[in-house]
Amino acid sequence: MTQDLTRLELAQASLSPTSHTLFLLIHQLANVDRMEPEQDAPVQHAVARLVREAQDSADAHAWERASRDPEFVAESRAIEAEFAADDREAFGV
Repeated sequence: MTQDLTRLELAQASLSPTSHTLFLLIHQLANVDRMEPEQDAPVQHAVARLVREAQDSADAHAWERASRDPEFVAESRAIEAEFAADDREAFGV
């Protein structure tokens, strides 16, 4: 039990308040006595999907912000120009 609490505390340490609340709700749901092991799968699938969607959204926002950052755009173009000849050779273009 102590080991489980330690893992639980460690897992919660880096979560935002919203994620922390979601984590606690999922943890409570997973520990409901009447829930059969087979019922865990839909919950796990839903949580995995939610995490993926949240990460995809965060990534999309980060790329959108980066596309408006003049330094990022300049560096990206410089890298693209530096490797353009190698890319053409590698892809036979």
